[in-house]
Amino acid sequence: MPQSLIRGSTQILDGTIPLAKLVSGFSIPTANLVDGPNFIKRDGSVPFTAGQSMGGFALTNVADPVGAQDAMNLRTAQALINGVALRKARVVAVTNVALTGLPTQDGVTLVASEVILLTAQTTASQNGPWVVAAGAWARPSNWAAASTQKSTIFFVEEGTARGDTRWIVITDAIVVDTTAVTITQDTSAVSYTNGNGLSLTGNVFAVKNGNGISFDGSNNVTLALNGTSLNLSASGLKVADGTAPGQVVIANAANVATMTTISGDATISGTGVVTLTSTGATGVVKIGKIKNNTTPTGAINGANTAFALASAPVANTEEIYLNGQRLFPGAGNDYTIAAAAVTLLFAPQTGDRVSADYLEA
Repeated sequence: MPQSLIRGSTQILDGTIPLAKLVSGFSIPTANLVDGPNFIKRDGSVPFTAGQSMGGFALTNVADPVGAQDAMNLRTAQALINGVALRKARVVAVTNVALTGLPTQDGVTLVASEVILLTAQTTASQNGPWVVAAGAWARPSNWAAASTQKSTIFFVEEGTARGDTRWIVITDAIVVDTTAVTITQDTSAVSYTNGNGLSLTGNVFAVKNGNGISFDGSNNVTLALNGTSLNLSASGLKVADGTAPGQVVIANAANVATMTTISGDATISGTGVVTLTSTGATGVVKIGKIKNNTTPTGAINGANTAFALASAPVANTEEIYLNGQRLFPGAGNDYTIAAAAVTLLFAPQTGDRVSADYLEA
């Protein structure tokens, strides 16, 4: 049977199709709705994409939180704070202080009527909050003398080192100014991660035995450092013992710190005496070994050619002069030398002057 087609945009009057005329189960895809992209689904498959205001209404029937980012319901909040009072103080003191005057504590100068939290009084019953004054201090009304107090969390508002911190009274059944009170800083909101060479169990750090660090049964510590070691014991901090007196730590050919015995031009004894060698052509030259403008022994008479230095020179360091002119060594030249003996190949005349410079062997 032929069907006439109806144009929906021109032949159907707006608002004239009642719900009953729609096919049962008919649905319009969310994507086809003008505001479809802004819908969320109650099964959680389409979440919010921005923060939401409840417009002053309660979010009811919230489950107990499980994950770190879950919302907290009232029951859970009440369970957490049940039996715990919340207080605030401007600053906290971690050493014993006098209960009088207007002190400067943790970089903050207090004024009268402000609250300071004391945590380390010599008399532990004095720990807790106090209202400062120019004269003697008094307890605040919510921590009155002789009153009974329960576990309390204090929020510290200011301070260079301890501003914006939390402190917990861990003593139960307190009678103010009678019971010794213990207060500790709450660091539960701080997270830690163990680094190289450290282990972290719960909130306790420890140094791993190994990884270049080792311990013995006497609490001595050894640090392995590129081939040598550094030892820490009750006697102090030292590099690992050497194998011979006079050794020093030197980088070897592979740039590894190594105990090395000094040799060559200098040596060091086990008592720390440094000796510089000065014999041979390659030794360290001492000032006393340099002989300048010396006069060899031997007659100058027109006939003598044999002369002697005061001591034997290092080979090839002598300089022989006749009347200030340097002579040349070797057979066929001006002179020959054997140890300290100098033989001129000619006889200096009476009145001539022979001199010598050399490095003493």
